[in-house]
Amino acid sequence: MRAAVFTFTKNGAIRGVQLLEFLKREGFTAVCYAMEDYASESSELIPMSTGLKAVVESEFESGPGSGPERRRLMVFIGALGIAVRAIAPYISDKTKDPAVICVDEAAKFVIPVLSGHIGGANAFAKKIAGFFGAAAAVTTATDVNGVFAADEWAAEHELVIADIAPAKQVSKVLLDGEVVGLYTDYEIKGALPFGVTADPGLRTGIAVSSNGKVRPFENTLNLMPRILHMGIGCRKGAKFEDIDRAVTGVLHENGVDMRCVCKVASIDLKKTEDGLLAFANHYNVPVFFYTADELSKAEGQFLSSGFVKSVTSVDNVCERAAVFSAGGGRLIIKKTAKNGVTVAVAEPDWSICFEN
Repeated sequence: MRAAVFTFTKNGAIRGVQLLEFLKREGFTAVCYAMEDYASESSELIPMSTGLKAVVESEFESGPGSGPERRRLMVFIGALGIAVRAIAPYISDKTKDPAVICVDEAAKFVIPVLSGHIGGANAFAKKIAGFFGAAAAVTTATDVNGVFAADEWAAEHELVIADIAPAKQVSKVLLDGEVVGLYTDYEIKGALPFGVTADPGLRTGIAVSSNGKVRPFENTLNLMPRILHMGIGCRKGAKFEDIDRAVTGVLHENGVDMRCVCKVASIDLKKTEDGLLAFANHYNVPVFFYTADELSKAEGQFLSSGFVKSVTSVDNVCERAAVFSAGGGRLIIKKTAKNGVTVAVAEPDWSICFEN
């Protein structure tokens, strides 16, 4: 997780260094910027020699990563107006914008400014307020009314929001004191949040599935767990386009969204295949390579190929790679061959829990 702190005065710089150490303890890769006149206050401070605008632009548009790495935090220590003016030119999409927070120099108030739910600004603000002994000025309607926030829950549990628009309707229904439905392909552990029910006959509801196109409700908020492991085998020299076309086709035929894939896996013989590496990079998904000995330890029933074994020393690459990467689980897509590429997808055991 990346965090950047911006300070503008001597007192702000001192607060910034304090916050920097806290953020590092919380697991952030954090930096703290200061105006050039005050950067000498600590070796931890980075002078904004190119100006605030250039530094903010660089941090704001650094781009989200995948999984927990996609979360980025920007903290301005100073006037709220400075923060608003600094980020205004770069705000684009609430599903991608970083969390932005403003802290006054006396550290009395911590204000989430942008991406309170999906980016985690509300949660981060509460943690920072706890560190400073300050008050977190959270203003989102669901929070101040104690209503379940589906988008925030999704972000905290690494679920992909297929389309943000229905999230607003879900929040509206809950804020109006009504209930929303829940459809899921997974086991539910613990109690459902207040206002959420398993009733399938409601007009508005939430669907948790790797298929982002299921529509169990007229107004459906599709949340997709990013838990799938994709195994890929390919001929030597396979191009990115061939792999992408094969994977896209297989996923479409099985109603699975690529955004649910958290890892790509293959045999170590393929670790220098440019097409496979380009595919993983294009979708911002990490790729892992395993030895034939490791793949042979994967447990399950796999489609065996004597030819594949003669080349790789293991009877099946894609299925075994998917299952081994997932640490077990089940194959939801068995070996499928297209364009000289084989694809399989494994899903580990996973369940829904709404309780902290």
